[in-house]
Amino acid sequence: MDTASALKLARPFFAGLAALGLAAGLAVSFAGHAAWSATIWTVATLPVLLALVAEIVVSLKRGDIGLDIVAALSMTAALLFGEQLAAVRLQCLRVGLDHARPARRVGPIGRFLALVELG
Repeated sequence: MDTASALKLARPFFAGLAALGLAAGLAVSFAGHAAWSATIWTVATLPVLLALVAEIVVSLKRGDIGLDIVAALSMTAALLFGEQLAAVRLQCLRVGLDHARPARRVGPIGRFLALVELG
């Protein structure tokens, strides 16, 4: 199995991780342990960010430049500036869009068209 296929199979796991991380961090924050929420959001974001970087490398090898680079930069910047909630929200948005994106759409033009169709 190649890297692209493995990452595609892992998408439902990442969608669940994003939702669970967001919900757990919010629950801990509302329970009065706000310091732990940032840690939970960071731990939930890092695996998806690493998989996203792997997807970017695979797509760049194919000569495909897409909006995933912007998502990775946004999540990285949010984590570096201490905005873990923003990072996990970006993660949820990205995983949700990937899940809703039609599989036949490939390349930057196809991804743009898929995003436009969602809106």
